[in-house]
Amino acid sequence: MAAVFVFATPLAGQDVTDITLRTGIGFSSVGEGYLPFGDERYGYRGAAGNLLVGVDFGLPLGGALALRPGLSYVRKGPKRYLQLSLPVARHRVVSRGRLFLDVEAGPWFAFRTGASGVEGRLHIREADLGFGGGLGVSYGITGGVAIHIGAVYHMGLTDVTDIDQPSIREGDFGLPQVEGWERTGNLALRAGVVFQI
Repeated sequence: MAAVFVFATPLAGQDVTDITLRTGIGFSSVGEGYLPFGDERYGYRGAAGNLLVGVDFGLPLGGALALRPGLSYVRKGPKRYLQLSLPVARHRVVSRGRLFLDVEAGPWFAFRTGASGVEGRLHIREADLGFGGGLGVSYGITGGVAIHIGAVYHMGLTDVTDIDQPSIREGDFGLPQVEGWERTGNLALRAGVVFQI
């Protein structure tokens, strides 16, 4: 219902200029967790690449600017999210024939749909939010279809754990690390097909 509301509101009053279907790999700063039992401490290891898929729409704002609401399935370590992004994009910052450079930045909201393993379900809030930014290159194959390749970094701004009393332990290279306070960070390498409408 939230996804329908977010998308229906802007789409109802503006013309959609394009639809982009995307897939890619996300590298998250939050990896598989481990349990606070025995000698083990609660925390997160580094994460491997995780598949992501999504779709976004181009809504013209005037000039070369466009609002690009998007809906993606994203996995961040043991957690799986349905993520709504609302970036503003600047299209054709640089153009060479059929090749174009685009940039984007804006907020995102993620809602947890599941988690893997017992440790993935413990101490994790249902929602996350943050700010993202990225750039990409598009190449026009025909007048109505283009290939887009790019990268975007989504930085979490809230604590995704529900541990009430964080503690400090010695982390990597002897540096202090706060346990019980985790913000997500996800670098996504994406490829997609853009369909002009």
